[in-house]
Amino acid sequence: MTKSYEEGIAQICGIEASILFMHIKYWIERNRAEGKCFCEGRTWMYKTLAEFNKLFPYMSVKVISTALKKLIDNGFLIKDNFNKTRYDRTLWYALTDKAVAFGKKQDTENDGKAQDEPFCQKAKRNARKSTKQVDEKKTASGENASPIPSKEESKEKVKYNNNNYRVVVDKDNTQSCNPFSEDAREVLALLGKMREPSRRELTLYEKWREEYHISHDVILAACDMTGGASEPSFSYLSRIIDALHNEGICDIKEFESYKSKNEKHEMFCKDLFARMGESRIPSLAQRMRVKQFTDEYHIISDILNLAADRARHYSRPYEYFCKAATSLYESDVINNISDARDFLDRDSKTKAYSPCAHDGYARHNYTAEDLARIGVNLDDDEE
Repeated sequence: MTKSYEEGIAQICGIEASILFMHIKYWIERNRAEGKCFCEGRTWMYKTLAEFNKLFPYMSVKVISTALKKLIDNGFLIKDNFNKTRYDRTLWYALTDKAVAFGKKQDTENDGKAQDEPFCQKAKRNARKSTKQVDEKKTASGENASPIPSKEESKEKVKYNNNNYRVVVDKDNTQSCNPFSEDAREVLALLGKMREPSRRELTLYEKWREEYHISHDVILAACDMTGGASEPSFSYLSRIIDALHNEGICDIKEFESYKSKNEKHEMFCKDLFARMGESRIPSLAQRMRVKQFTDEYHIISDILNLAADRARHYSRPYEYFCKAATSLYESDVINNISDARDFLDRDSKTKAYSPCAHDGYARHNYTAEDLARIGVNLDDDEE
């Protein structure tokens, strides 16, 4: 790759994009030579934003993401996903026909000298070489080439504000924040908290984006699912994001489909609680319990409705409902409404359930003789 070629990309997309482009092109050429990563008529390379950041630590994740978007928007790169598992969201990159043609055009304008190493490695090597030469000249003239910063100066480079938020202070005294801080602040605003994100919240958000590969749009949409919480927080939202991750939900289209199914399930749970005589909205744990009955135990909705109708007559409806559903599953009577009704009738007699025990204990049935012994006569007229 020649210097004029990298300058051509830099003029259109910026220096960061040109550095990334050189690196991507190098690995595509290497994969082509080794016969690797060939899909749909093109040779590809793949790398996550975190891996790019480790390779180019002087670029933030947000800068890398923006630079790659510029390369794609200007028609130099295309991206796709050819991973074996749907949970792996690592993106693959390939050169477009425009990039290949652009490269050939630029190559005719340079001296034709081949380079056997990627631009990023050469740039780093040249930078180290230049710095070393300058330091040697300064040392020879008695100057201090690179003074060691004092402890006070080192402490000033990394600070934490009043909200326990990490802030890096550059040489010009400007603050360079975590690349995810703006997005995390937007999430906090949707949760009703107008403040800077804490270190723990930034760590959680970075985990969702980099480890779970869940998009920012999905995280924002998931905030709407915290409406049942009295005080929505990152911790509460984390439980929802973990559930999305377990379901393999990463992009907004998958989330919309999941949300539609989830809303239907919530309506079903509300209907069950109404059948039980419960006026309150079922909690997240209770909805997950009902989901276990439908998805894992495969109990049909009509039978769950039957169990909810029966639970209405008990002092602890939800507790009876869960016991009844579990008993139905263990008895393997989960697909026939008639058999389920007969089973619940037999089960209630066997376990001597007490429908009207408001204190949770079985009510004692007093006979007329028992009442007479304590001076109670039900035949007497009321005064």
